[in-house]
Amino acid sequence: MEREEHKNNLGFQEERHYREFFRECQQHYDDSIKMNPGSYDEKIKSLEKLETFLVPQDTLIFLIDFTKFNLLYVGGNTEKIWGYTKDEIHKMNAKIIFKMMTLRHADFPLRTIFWTLDTRKKINSPIKNERDYFCGVKLKHKKGHKIRSFFRLHVLEHDQKNNPTLILYYINDISHLMKDNFYWGRYTNGEENENVHFFTTQKGRKKTFPDVLSPRELEVLSFLEKGNNSREIAETLSISLNTVEKHRKNMLARPGTKDTTALIQICKMCELL
Repeated sequence: MEREEHKNNLGFQEERHYREFFRECQQHYDDSIKMNPGSYDEKIKSLEKLETFLVPQDTLIFLIDFTKFNLLYVGGNTEKIWGYTKDEIHKMNAKIIFKMMTLRHADFPLRTIFWTLDTRKKINSPIKNERDYFCGVKLKHKKGHKIRSFFRLHVLEHDQKNNPTLILYYINDISHLMKDNFYWGRYTNGEENENVHFFTTQKGRKKTFPDVLSPRELEVLSFLEKGNNSREIAETLSISLNTVEKHRKNMLARPGTKDTTALIQICKMCELL
C-alpha cells in the first residue's frame, strides 16, 4: 500500500512503536482503497465551524485518515493544550502521538488497536454509531511535563470490510481528575450504544469488565450527582450503608479518578451519565 512519507522526528523506541502500529494497520486495509479528496474538504469545513461554535476551548480535535494514518485536520488550540503549534504537528503528521507517549504508556496505540479490532469481531450486529473512549493516557507536553489525557473517537466512515477509514478524535487534558497511573478503554456501538466493552491496564485487577461501572454503581452515582448522601441512597435503594460505601470505593478505584466529582465528569465524557 502506498502511503505518504512523513518526516521522521521520532527517537528509536518511538519509531519502533510507530512501525509496529503502522504494520498492524496495513494488514486491515486493501491497497485499492482510495479516499475521496473532495470529501475531506467538506468535512474540514464542517470541523472548522464545529470548533468555532461548539467545541470547548479545552478540547483538541484531530481528523485522521486511517487508511494512510494521515492527519487531515488539527484543532486551533494545540499550542495551548500540548505546547506544539499547528505547523509543528502537521510536519510530524499523526506521528505526533508516538512522540508524545510516555515510556509507561508507550504501548497505548498498539494495545488499543488490537483491543478494538478484537472487540469488533465479537459484535454480531451491524456496526453503527461506533465510538471509543480511552481514559488516563499519559502524554508528554512539549515543555516536558506529563498530561493525563482522555481520547474520544468517533468513526465517521468505514470501508467495504467495515474497517474504520475516517476517525474524528476529541482529546482533553484530564490531569486534574485522575489519581492512578493506568489507563482504560470503553467501546460502544449501536443506535442505543447497546454493545459495550471495557478493558483496563490496572495491575491486580481483571482486565475486562462489562463496563466502567456496574448498573448498581451507576445508580448510586446518579443519586450522588443529585446531592444525596450515602445514608439516603441506602434507604432509597433498600441496601445497607456498608454496601453503598463499598460501591463508592469500587467506583473510584476502577477508573482511577481522584474523587466523586471527577468520576461524574469522566462518566459524562464517556456518555454514561
